[in-house]
Amino acid sequence: MKILFLHRNFPAQFRYLATYLAQNGHEVVYLTNRKDLEIQGIKKISYGLHREVKPETHHYLKFTEEAILHGQGALREALKLKAAGFRPDVIIGHSWGPVSFTKDVFPEAKLIAYIEWFYNSHNSDIDFIKEPDIDTMAKTRYKNSHILVDLYTSDKVITPTKWQLQQIPKEFHKKTAVIHEGIDTDFFKPDENAVFEFEGKKFTRQDEIITYATRGMEPYRGFPQFMEAASIIQKRRPNAHIFIAGEDRVCYGGKLPDGKTFKELMLEKFDYDMSRLHFPGSLPYSEYVKLLQVTSAQVYLTYPFVLSWSMLEAMSCGGLVLASNTPPVTEVIQDNSNGILFDFFKPDDIAHKVDFALNNKQEFDHIRINARQTIIENYNQADMLQKQLNLIEEVLKIKEEKSLLIQTMIGEANACARVRVTEPNNFLSTIPDIKTVEAVKTADLSIAEDYKSKVFIWQRIWAENPAQQKQLLDKNYLVIGEIDDDPLRWKELFEKDNFFGFRSCHGIQTSTEPLAQYLRQFNPNVKVFSNQLAYLPPERTYNNEKTTLFL
Repeated sequence: MKILFLHRNFPAQFRYLATYLAQNGHEVVYLTNRKDLEIQGIKKISYGLHREVKPETHHYLKFTEEAILHGQGALREALKLKAAGFRPDVIIGHSWGPVSFTKDVFPEAKLIAYIEWFYNSHNSDIDFIKEPDIDTMAKTRYKNSHILVDLYTSDKVITPTKWQLQQIPKEFHKKTAVIHEGIDTDFFKPDENAVFEFEGKKFTRQDEIITYATRGMEPYRGFPQFMEAASIIQKRRPNAHIFIAGEDRVCYGGKLPDGKTFKELMLEKFDYDMSRLHFPGSLPYSEYVKLLQVTSAQVYLTYPFVLSWSMLEAMSCGGLVLASNTPPVTEVIQDNSNGILFDFFKPDDIAHKVDFALNNKQEFDHIRINARQTIIENYNQADMLQKQLNLIEEVLKIKEEKSLLIQTMIGEANACARVRVTEPNNFLSTIPDIKTVEAVKTADLSIAEDYKSKVFIWQRIWAENPAQQKQLLDKNYLVIGEIDDDPLRWKELFEKDNFFGFRSCHGIQTSTEPLAQYLRQFNPNVKVFSNQLAYLPPERTYNNEKTTLFL
């Protein structure tokens, strides 16, 4: 199997899935904007942006323009792949731009769109701090424009949590699977003997350590609230060391207007003992896991937004996680069962609960055990990987259904089939997504599987028993009887089964109103389609030969 992954970052949410597929003999290509980092077995191709978002672009559309630029960058590389002969069976791509145009390059491939976040102005991140004004709401609405393209274009959609599914319009829920990318519980596991070294000092579980892990130090992850709580905690707990792992940047939301970082702002705003407040930066996994293994309390905050891996990783390590009482968190954590919840907006509450937890460590051992069990049962990477593989298998089975099949079994090929069947079919076939099929006294019903809607026409031939009609109905055909002659010409044929052929159809089409009136005694759904000529036949000269005229 050939799989094409797309993401601005690499390997991001697709790390485990892409690696597994590559290790198991599949051809894996990954288009990304990231230039560094390689993974064995994965053919990584970096795309570039041919320009930046223009300053004069309407501010509602800057997010969309950025996504389009990423889409164009990925598109150029996808065209090169196609020219080189690469044809993916499945495309799996993140919804922030790169995947949007891939179906135009590889229309036969199945597309699974990873929808991380669909923007809403209410009951979400946008109105968490304050009620948005009309300008913010309008801008938020347009942030979904390219995401809607991916939702519409995709064969299947994947999103990591039920909370994130709630943000996606209900029209797309039927084709959306909730599958988290998973936590490696064999790697992120408790270790009573773990040692974390930093600046020449060694820290173990015997030390009093409070951790906060984040990609960026920003309001979306409650960094200002945590820093205020950290100032309070330091005053109350003179032996506590606080580690803030992550980068001094903003990943989500806006930056400060004066150019300062939120780290700089908070360090100016509150007093800290800098000998016990540590910023180790972005740690490699081998060191990051040790920090989670030695922590006494892991503090996590988030807006009603995307749930971070760090909270789940800390839980997997058997950590005591104290987290904000916000929807993405409460999908996972039950207060005082597998974690401790606090009010996002109350740094005093954070400090108080950290203080209480550290003063009563043994009372919270059951929470640590339950936290790890939660991840093993619901977010274990091996289980999530299998669900992702099942989704790929499912999407490969999807057939591209065409819109309408009109299938006719012709009973009389010489007398009127041209006018009643062939010429109408020729015209119907000019309409996009309509397929017409006709055959004399036979019909291949297997072709019906490829069509959403299908019509079967008995033309001057009739079902002789219920089994024939049931076969059509089981395949969801609309069954039509076609006759443009007086049925009493075959009176004995029809009377022997009480006109079953007429009665058992959904409807009957005929050529004249007098015929229609007669047929309605057997079936109320009768429609008149007068005989019409698609073209005039060649002029004929009649000499003395006998001519029969039908009236």
